[in-house]
Amino acid sequence: MHLSNDKVTSQVELAFKTEIKADIVIKVQAPNGECSGYIYPNVFDFTSFTPTDIGCGHGKWLIHVAMRKGCKFHHGYTRCLNLVGQGVLFFEVSMSGDLKDCGRLWLDCLN
Repeated sequence: MHLSNDKVTSQVELAFKTEIKADIVIKVQAPNGECSGYIYPNVFDFTSFTPTDIGCGHGKWLIHVAMRKGCKFHHGYTRCLNLVGQGVLFFEVSMSGDLKDCGRLWLDCLN
């Protein structure tokens, strides 16, 4: 989680890396409509997205994965997550281009 001196920027962070050395881009859409820029995961470290707009924590998140084929990126996979809670979710792009869960630091919200 990223904290500034005046406010919490988000209660959710999504972190990505890949197990293949291929050109891959990921784009995330938060429940409030905020979208990430292009995320370029690599094989060594996690690259993360933390939304900055208010109201992004709970609800339906979309994660789109595209792989380069020739000179263009082509959509290959979309994952929908319904999140209620806060924390960090870690994902890895597999050889087939889909996302697999590879860890979490997460607190579920209790009503």
